[in-house]
Amino acid sequence: MKFSPKGLLIAAVALLSIIFAFSFVFGTASGDIELKERIFFKWKNSLDVTVANKDEGKVAESAIQMSRTFTWTDESGKTVATASVAIISIGTDIYVYDGAGNRVGSIEERLFSRWGRTWSSYDIKDAGGNKIASSDKTEFMGTTITLTAPDGTKLAKLDRPWVNVMGDSWGIKVLKPGAVDNRILVMIAAFKTAADRDKESGSSKDTSKKK
Repeated sequence: MKFSPKGLLIAAVALLSIIFAFSFVFGTASGDIELKERIFFKWKNSLDVTVANKDEGKVAESAIQMSRTFTWTDESGKTVATASVAIISIGTDIYVYDGAGNRVGSIEERLFSRWGRTWSSYDIKDAGGNKIASSDKTEFMGTTITLTAPDGTKLAKLDRPWVNVMGDSWGIKVLKPGAVDNRILVMIAAFKTAADRDKESGSSKDTSKKK
């Protein structure tokens, strides 16, 4: 069967239209805080941040670092927050600081093992090291991370759509304002995107080795 150049062009346009339609329907993230991954003109992982429909700069991974570090800067270039992975820790512990270097809180991984299976959860702690929430993650038709207080109150929900043609997007719904610092919420999304990019990179390398 032969295909004319015009026919191939029409098919390509139709395919792109379908992909972008899926992206529009299934790839729209909305919330009190929104993050959109930059896919052009970037060196490391970088996401634009919007809070209450107002542009609030970007959160970007540092190019030079002893451990993975993200910095959130506002539109003027002022540092809103930084977050770094602890060099020595059991699991992955991320410490979040404000622009002046004062600790805001932490995101601390807890590892569990049973019947040969290992899984993880995260505790969210305030500046004083007090546990304020735990995370629960589901990854079906997208990613949802729910933060729940020790008394069972839902504090925040982070949603990433199933289809992300133009890079990751996150919609963060703050269910109890002030319970979890916005700077911690933004860093959870940024580090999750970075971790998944690492997995994708590792998978592509494994595939290339098999060829």
